[in-house]
Amino acid sequence: MKFDDFKDKQRFTHAVVIPTLLKNGYIEKAEKLKWCGRVKSIAICEDCKTAYFNGANSCKDRFCPICQKKRSLLWLAKLFPIFENLINKGYYINFVTLTVKDTTKLSTSLNLLNDAFRYMQHEDKTMRKQFNELYIGGIRSLEIKTGENSKLWHPHLHMLVVKNKKSNFKDDLAFLRPAWIKSLRMVGSKEEHPGNVDIQSLKIDNRFKKESLIKAICECFKYLTKSSWKNEVEDICEMIDTLTNVRSLNSWGNIKYYLAKQKAEAQIDKEMDMGEIELKHHVCKFCGCDRFEVIEGIYSSQLLVHDFE
Repeated sequence: MKFDDFKDKQRFTHAVVIPTLLKNGYIEKAEKLKWCGRVKSIAICEDCKTAYFNGANSCKDRFCPICQKKRSLLWLAKLFPIFENLINKGYYINFVTLTVKDTTKLSTSLNLLNDAFRYMQHEDKTMRKQFNELYIGGIRSLEIKTGENSKLWHPHLHMLVVKNKKSNFKDDLAFLRPAWIKSLRMVGSKEEHPGNVDIQSLKIDNRFKKESLIKAICECFKYLTKSSWKNEVEDICEMIDTLTNVRSLNSWGNIKYYLAKQKAEAQIDKEMDMGEIELKHHVCKFCGCDRFEVIEGIYSSQLLVHDFE
């Protein structure tokens, strides 16, 4: 994480998130976030003494802006080589978003979202076969925010899916859109328009840019919550309580196999407590030295701290 980005998120946490938590009675959680990022690791160039930001301690709370950002970068490091390798082997990658209609009660829309996906992927035999033939692997993440116009809860699923053959959007939507609508209705939605489907391809005519894959992974894993802390969602307590034990990531097919083989989730959890920089891969951008002294446990420093590039 860039040091300036880290500082911005730390300032936002202390100016907005922590006061909101305290106001709503989450004293222990606020204290946890208060100390996140306070103990820093600094790498000092042995020749010119330039100081570099080398990571900080993590509270691992899913509502912490610093930890959300750090975790998303760790997922990027795990997933990018997997998807890039699949693309180079001729597979196609799509970015899919599944939504439900905005609701006043978060748990209601969240249950509809998860139940409908489970129905489509597992419980209905016909849809299960079509879904698994179309998407031989993938990973999905949950995002919670409020609708820009409705101001109601708007949970949705972002998915990176793997296809073993090219098909156009019309073919994919011809299956996925009615399947998603049917699944939502089968699990209890009474809305005329219960949800929607969006599909974007990351590979067109055998060409793809690394930037588009990076952007898709970051979009998929950048956060669980996108609530407006500044305006304070009225039901902030509902959001925290509802999401406390909700699993936000799930994978299937070949992506599940690759992640399990790497023990990715366990490694990411471990790496949340580690410095972010492997110094052997870096040189000082001011003098070219590749030797660094790492100083752990810094609470404050007057040193001018730079970013590795």
